[in-house]
Amino acid sequence: MLAILCSSALILLSLPTQAATAQLFVKPETYVGSCPTRIYFNGIVHSHYAGKVQYRFIRSDNANTPVKTIMFLRPGKQKVNSSWTLGGPGLPRYEGWQVLEITYPVHSVSNKARFSIRCRQGISGNVNSE
Repeated sequence: MLAILCSSALILLSLPTQAATAQLFVKPETYVGSCPTRIYFNGIVHSHYAGKVQYRFIRSDNANTPVKTIMFLRPGKQKVNSSWTLGGPGLPRYEGWQVLEITYPVHSVSNKARFSIRCRQGISGNVNSE
């Protein structure tokens, strides 16, 4: 919120709640094959204003990435991405998700990008995407 004092009147301005939004996509959604494997997350941050936007990725295992900053010279979209390596003898199956969280200038959370893996011994990676 921004406060401006003008001729002894206080004017309060605030950013709209949709100043920045995010979408997240996962590839592959379903994996069956040798492990460990890597799951890729591709996001789009849409800013309705010029300026900085801060974001981070939040995973279903409660791990968070550090907050990162991207700059918008004008309203528009920018791509962001992350990946997650998992699976193996100690984790032969896993169903999880990741979200893209906008932390500044307003709080916003993307859809949950859900995925599942199933590790198999003795076969090469066989990726099934839905």
